[in-house]
Amino acid sequence: MLGKSAKINTSVARTPASRQNCVNIAVIGASGRVGRQLLELIATRPIAQRLRLVAAANSTRWLVVADGLPAVTAAETLSQSAAVSGIGLCDALLHLPKP
Repeated sequence: MLGKSAKINTSVARTPASRQNCVNIAVIGASGRVGRQLLELIATRPIAQRLRLVAAANSTRWLVVADGLPAVTAAETLSQSAAVSGIGLCDALLHLPKP
């Protein structure tokens, strides 16, 4: 069971669930310079179609979406989410479905 701060966000836009053989990734530092660049690469490079962004976090916020979250809007979605403790992030990641 997830703790109070470890809620998996299911209200954001989802990527197609039909993508098989994807590698789930989390971008920690998603609103920083390097994190934003990585999200841009994931959103625009054909090779990145095999990647499913399941989590994005920064120092004050985090999102975990089991079906994936669009890399192109991840930083903006993260910045609009409520500030939460980072303690629940690990719990949320551990409770994602196993590939």
